[in-house]
Amino acid sequence: MVTDKLAPYWVRLRTKNKPGVAVNESDYFNLTSLPSPESGFKNYDTFLGMLLFRLCDLRDCGYVDDNIEKSLTIRQLEATSFSEDHDSVTVEGVFGYGKFGRSADHLNIEKLQEELPPSAARQPNARQQNTAEVRRLYFLFHIPEGKQNRGILILHAWGQSGIKGMLYRALQKPLLDDYVESGSEDDRGLNFSINPIASKDLVERLTEVNIHGFELVKRNTPTSAYGSSSNILGDTQDAKARFTIDTDMEIALDEEKARTLVSKIQDSDYPYAEIFPSEVDTDEIDKIQAHIDSDGSNKLDLEQDQVRMKRVINEDIEYDDITHRPKMHTIGEAAREFANEQLEEYDLETIETESLLE
Repeated sequence: MVTDKLAPYWVRLRTKNKPGVAVNESDYFNLTSLPSPESGFKNYDTFLGMLLFRLCDLRDCGYVDDNIEKSLTIRQLEATSFSEDHDSVTVEGVFGYGKFGRSADHLNIEKLQEELPPSAARQPNARQQNTAEVRRLYFLFHIPEGKQNRGILILHAWGQSGIKGMLYRALQKPLLDDYVESGSEDDRGLNFSINPIASKDLVERLTEVNIHGFELVKRNTPTSAYGSSSNILGDTQDAKARFTIDTDMEIALDEEKARTLVSKIQDSDYPYAEIFPSEVDTDEIDKIQAHIDSDGSNKLDLEQDQVRMKRVINEDIEYDDITHRPKMHTIGEAAREFANEQLEEYDLETIETESLLE
């Protein structure tokens, strides 16, 4: 059975630092106000203003990325009111996420089960090259009161269909185009991140040991054939790492990325799960181990669900009897409960569990 699942992310915004310079909490923008009159965005007062405008644009006009042949629209969009005396804000909606670029045949399964030949049940080229098959995927974004330099984003995925990369592309270019540098020598442009949330318990376990590398074991692949390897990370000045996730693909981190990885392992606000690049299908990763000894003989087992904090919700939501699509307000309730678990871990105020969607 194809699963409906939720994944949590932190959304944060800051100016880029010089390579090797540690990131401080004070470097992050307040998402509901600007840090100073000298920096910000040309067309928006705040990141929140840009986000709400862009979401409305996705609802009214949509977004097409011809390079990857994908489209993004918003079918439903609801938000709580925002005021100066109440800084938290919550946005809920439903994306329409599609893939186009190649025509496809359709097959009527009921006809096929009537023992007709496949040719009688097939409709050739039912989907045209410029037609996208669209998934309805829920999202929740919340900026917590008292901690406006981060927003929590809960994204719905169905099977292998997820929206995180497409949403990032739809938001990043407007941000970069409209960002006004402060004039400071330390302002090296804008860093916009949507990072997976890892539990604090997991991060604390990682910071208690000296990690030399990571080993990723691919599902249904014997470890001996998999041939995982990782060299010593060393200290943050000369750290390098290499991860082999199968016999054909290698992930190499350069020195700057490795330093960033080490710093995020040591910072409880960030998950080490960022070691996964976008082209790696993490659903195929069954086991993750941290090497505590340099030769890899001593390993700390990490569960994938703890790393990516994904939650399967098939048993928690309702489905339409005819279309078998999930009822989005029930996903909203599950997403809000999931978000509250993350907010409580960081001692942040929780949100109401009733969805804004009907």
